[in-house]
Amino acid sequence: MTPYVILNEVYETGYAASLGVPIVGGEELVARSFRVIADVSGTSCRGSLISPEATEADARQRLIIEAARLPEADAVARVECRRAGLSLSCTSRVVCDGVAIAWTS
Repeated sequence: MTPYVILNEVYETGYAASLGVPIVGGEELVARSFRVIADVSGTSCRGSLISPEATEADARQRLIIEAARLPEADAVARVECRRAGLSLSCTSRVVCDGVAIAWTS
């Protein structure tokens, strides 16, 4: 058996959208009551100069995936994304933070 190391999770394009946890804001938040379940974040990382560039779209998908792991999460709100500095394993990063919410009405 050949040993291997999993460096990162890989998701198919559109996987996050199929989880049924949308990113919401504006009028939808005003129109419905909700409670905050937890802070969530998603990070897109460019591991090396030959890796794909870190993108906001990828960070948002990872944010949704993180929220979908919470059984009560109906949506993600208050999302803010930013370019982050270098890290030991990333030559560039985009981080999106938000809150997982559950609708109460």
